Amino acid sequence: MKPTLYNAVMEGNLDVLCQYTDDQLHAEATHNRNTVLHVAAQFGHLQCVEKILEASPSLLTFPNVKGETPLHIAAREGYSDIVRTIIECARKLEQDSESGRGATTKEILRATNVDKDAALHMAVRNCHFEVKKYLEVVILLTKEDVAFEYPANDAKETPLYLAAEQGLEGVDVLSTLLLSTCISSAYGPGGRTALHVATLKDFTGQSTRKLLGWKADLINEADPYGWTPLHYAAYIGNVAAIGELLETDNSAAYIAKVDKKDGNTAFHIAAAHGHVDVMKKLLSYSPDCWEIVNFKGQNVLHMAVDTEREPVINFILSNSWLRQLINQKDKEGNTPLHLLAAASDDIANKLWDDNRAGRHTFNNKNLTPMDVKWPNSKKAGRIIVNNAQDNIAKCKKTHRDEKGTKRRIEEDWTKKNNEEADRMAKMAESHIIVAALIATITFAAAYAIPGGYDGIQDRDQGMAVLSRRAAFKAFAITNTIAVASSVSSLLVYIAGGFLLVQSGNVIALANAYLQGFKLTIISLVAMMLAFISASFAVLAHSVALSIAMCTISCAPLLLLLVPFAYSCVNKFKQQRMHA
Repeated sequence: MKPTLYNAVMEGNLDVLCQYTDDQLHAEATHNRNTVLHVAAQFGHLQCVEKILEASPSLLTFPNVKGETPLHIAAREGYSDIVRTIIECARKLEQDSESGRGATTKEILRATNVDKDAALHMAVRNCHFEVKKYLEVVILLTKEDVAFEYPANDAKETPLYLAAEQGLEGVDVLSTLLLSTCISSAYGPGGRTALHVATLKDFTGQSTRKLLGWKADLINEADPYGWTPLHYAAYIGNVAAIGELLETDNSAAYIAKVDKKDGNTAFHIAAAHGHVDVMKKLLSYSPDCWEIVNFKGQNVLHMAVDTEREPVINFILSNSWLRQLINQKDKEGNTPLHLLAAASDDIANKLWDDNRAGRHTFNNKNLTPMDVKWPNSKKAGRIIVNNAQDNIAKCKKTHRDEKGTKRRIEEDWTKKNNEEADRMAKMAESHIIVAALIATITFAAAYAIPGGYDGIQDRDQGMAVLSRRAAFKAFAITNTIAVASSVSSLLVYIAGGFLLVQSGNVIALANAYLQGFKLTIISLVAMMLAFISASFAVLAHSVALSIAMCTISCAPLLLLLVPFAYSCVNKFKQQRMHA
């Protein structure tokens, strides 16, 4: 195309355009075979379009290299006045039966480009740029050819699907397509429907509501992967769309993915992706949907634990129906606790500590959740409580199907129980000796106080010489703590032995000994602090010597005693918890 002509049409210069004849206009085209009518429509110059159509109406049907007619260009750019002018010109040509100079109006409206896009496809696809402008174009195109069913393009997109894909920006266009007599399939790429894509794109739920009002059966349509619209809404957390779907048909909450892989419901999917608000919405419409298991036999708690969604686990723990889920086994015999044991140690301690959780439940591989969490515990030996419980479980499993099961289990239990009691008794002996020594030393220190007593015969006779010093007061307090803790520890160990004799309960004995061990550690620490305070009280005149003694005394306490005590207490806690 000549530069002068192209610039004139691009700028809307009618004076230059009028200098060209009909034949000259036909002969001019750009490198992409765009005629002057294409260019005028592209830049939105209505007067140029009217002048060109008056001079050469046959340009109406000329396609460019992409198969696009001027109507395609005008619809793509959203120029409703030019679209109206082209349609009126096509109608005149159709009425002029003797001229034979053009195609019918329907042929122009239905013409497709190389991608099989009609003008309506292009208008709907671009409606998100300026909704009102493109909405007028859509109304013009649909009103003119009401009986035509627009086919899908090469990408399997129909105008209805494209409108749903625009999300909130395409709601008005979608409503226009549904309310008009325009016929368009609801199916799109990948076997998805317009309702599938609406739940993914529009978080207001308006598109979902309009599509359900048009064709409610779409709610149960699944794509080739077995996903229904509700599955997609649960996947991305579209609460508004879920409300619209379940308001139409709450039975959709019970539909499992028909993909022969997992068979998850929307509730499973929401749990796996951490959407607690979606779970609450699903329960508000279908309160029993939590009961459903997938093809693997997994309930919603299995899913939450497997994907390490702690907020979801905490939400499930807060509901009354947890009892039905917490020990339910999947097809491999795993309870949610088995999956939790294999997951990160940082999630859902509440679930592990819940007294309703079966930590000794066997799966199909004869492993308990504790076996999964501590795979080397059998080889290394589970100290105190855990050993007793595991040995009982082993005996029960070994003799389960043999004659005389009950008698053998009782004999083995008694034997293992006695072994554990003996082992703990030996351990307690050493602890009792330590506690007794601390009690003796600290008791004696209460009388051999630092600084001695006042021997002058006055009202202070027999009183501690250093009693008014802060360091002496600290000595008195810490020494008293050491005495009280060590004596209490002795009482606990004695009571533990009495408890074992009376009830034979190894678990209760382990709990008692844990408390005794804690008290012994406290008394050791207090005794060391009493020594430091006493030293500081009698050496107050020498600050450097006092600081040196305090530093030397604290070093082993901090470097050795504290980490050791912390480790021991944690081990005792684990053993008690596993029991």
